Amino acid sequence: KLVESRGIKPRVEHYACIVDLLGRAGRLKEAKHLIDTMPVKANVGIWQTLLSGCRLHGDIKLGGKVGKIILRMDGENPANYVMVSNLYGQAGYWNEHGRTREIGKIKGLKKEAGMSWVEIEREVHFFRSGDD
Repeated sequence: KLVESRGIKPRVEHYACIVDLLGRAGRLKEAKHLIDTMPVKANVGIWQTLLSGCRLHGDIKLGGKVGKIILRMDGENPANYVMVSNLYGQAGYWNEHGRTREIGKIKGLKKEAGMSWVEIEREVHFFRSGDD
């Protein structure tokens, strides 16, 4: 309908929004089916979106498959290893959690610490995760 009513050709970002909504609602198989059948090429971001839904709802089986796709597509991004290992860790699959983290370490990948800035009374304060 976007093409007909607004002249907008749906892009992967539009489909990712729908995958996110389906994932949050626990409709993970529908989200996976949408990715598999959409007329645009899936990128790593849409798979990460589905992985987040799998983690939210504890679907380790689908999440493991999605994690493999993500790591195949973008195995040099340390955040992807963290996402996949967190899926396993949250579900208590500690062997898979550790193995995924170890693969990232073997590849020499390190996730940068999160950083934030906040302005309080016209003074900017900078901090990282783990700072006291």
